[in-house]
Amino acid sequence: MIKSCPVCAARDWLDLVSIPAVPVHCNRLWDTRPAALKAPRGAIDLVFCRKCTHIFNRAFDPDKVKYDPDYENSLFFSARFRQYAERVARDLIAQFDLRQKQVLEIGSGQGDFLRLLCQLGPNQGYGFDPSFGPRSEPAGQGNIEFVRGYFGPENLDLAFDLVVCRHVLEHLATPQDLLALIRQVNAPVFFEVPNALYTLRDLGIWDLIYEHPSYFTPTSLRQVFNRQNFVQTQIAATYSDQFLTLKGQPGWPGAGLAPSPDEMAHMKTLVSAFEREYGRKVAAWQTRLRRYAQTGQRVVVWGAGSKGVTFLNVFKTHSQIQAIVDINPRKVGKFIPGSGHIIVNPETLVEIQPAVVILMNSVYENEIRATLSGLNLSPQIMLT
Repeated sequence: MIKSCPVCAARDWLDLVSIPAVPVHCNRLWDTRPAALKAPRGAIDLVFCRKCTHIFNRAFDPDKVKYDPDYENSLFFSARFRQYAERVARDLIAQFDLRQKQVLEIGSGQGDFLRLLCQLGPNQGYGFDPSFGPRSEPAGQGNIEFVRGYFGPENLDLAFDLVVCRHVLEHLATPQDLLALIRQVNAPVFFEVPNALYTLRDLGIWDLIYEHPSYFTPTSLRQVFNRQNFVQTQIAATYSDQFLTLKGQPGWPGAGLAPSPDEMAHMKTLVSAFEREYGRKVAAWQTRLRRYAQTGQRVVVWGAGSKGVTFLNVFKTHSQIQAIVDINPRKVGKFIPGSGHIIVNPETLVEIQPAVVILMNSVYENEIRATLSGLNLSPQIMLT
């Protein structure tokens, strides 16, 4: 249980939405359906901090969450995502003059982004992640060294020219602790997190997962860095507004941490609407899925990441949806935690012949339409 805001430590919040018994891990898949159905679960009790605009799951228990080599969340099998990641990498190299420099990535996964930074630089890379596994290339790879574990105080004797941390901060019940550690590295930083404004404004309700105790708004992201003495921060919404990126320097910021009255008023409006519209959106999809079942239409979901796992578990049904599709070959043949759906590759759709494909992320719509066309399939595409 989180008893105060992870950003500002306040205990003044508004209730947002409660979701009982969701899978603890969205990106840990299972080898059999019975095992997937028994996957560990936890509760989401989402609240909005009235002091700093941060959104967090006050029911989060960090002891439930474990990251190991069975954890799989790479998006690099998508050409659309690879193009985005390469643009980000080239931008960082240009802005921070990363040529033959030392780059640290905390939460490097299987090393896809760190390899980009080291290949395009060229640079020396160090990646830390407990999920780095045997499916990856060897840990020692010329100019890159991977450590299957967490970056800690024992690693502070290393010198770095840039610290990269992508899609990690939202997984931490106490993000201040990691930032305090990184501040001691005394190097520029680049962070990327999901954008809570996108979740609220565009009703990205399938982004609500147990693995994320924190949902950062631009205001709360700025605050959490200012409180750990990072300055000159540049915050931007990227990837069709789904991500927030932050570039910062170690320093000593001045006052002005509190959100402006206009910022707070805007956030309260979004929070109020989200609480109301969440139920409406779930009900609308429940009706739609029931209609598909009644008319005998074959339905698949595309995207076995967090959004797809949440979608399938919210409706607690297996018979209405035949399978979930993903282009990541490491996921194919595995089963979704909680719902027990099998993950298939796109080619399997030739056998399934779906009438409807439910697309979990519109960012990939053109890519998916091209794949379906190449398979001579023309199902109805439904965006969530």
